[in-house]
Amino acid sequence: MKVTTAIRKLIRINKRKRVVQGGTWAGKTFGIIAILIDYAARNPNQKITVVAETIPAVKEGALTQFREIMQGTGRWYDPRWNANDMAYTFANSTKIQFKSFDTVGKAKAAGKRDVLFINEANHVSFEIADALMIRTEGDIWLDYNPDNEFWAHTEILKQPEDRKSTRLNSSH
Repeated sequence: MKVTTAIRKLIRINKRKRVVQGGTWAGKTFGIIAILIDYAARNPNQKITVVAETIPAVKEGALTQFREIMQGTGRWYDPRWNANDMAYTFANSTKIQFKSFDTVGKAKAAGKRDVLFINEANHVSFEIADALMIRTEGDIWLDYNPDNEFWAHTEILKQPEDRKSTRLNSSH
């Protein structure tokens, strides 16, 4: 797999909450998914949750890119994929699950996780995102297209440790 400029920029982010903005095709989702795959392969017994606004959005975005990267690098093993739960379990027992939540209660009921990625975060309500972030032990990734100001600007980037976001302009 080729390490793109976008992936190099993402790897350099050294914060717990990683806010990544960029236009369509900037490589945000691809880069974050690639980093999460590497993390999953290197860290046993982790739970990684990838969230988008709806199940179709999850399937058409992050899940498609996950599958393409895994297959393209020869890492995909069909028996490790649970289509019903939309979860892939690595040989080291780390699990990446792909989800959507339509209520705060469901987000809270999903329990704790080690890593969270909210894909196209500007389409997920702050209440749901907050419920997920509170229950995340480690890194939190947020990506979005910079169309309008939303809760990442008004809530996350106002926190001292998270004042800077990363902007991706191209996937080359």
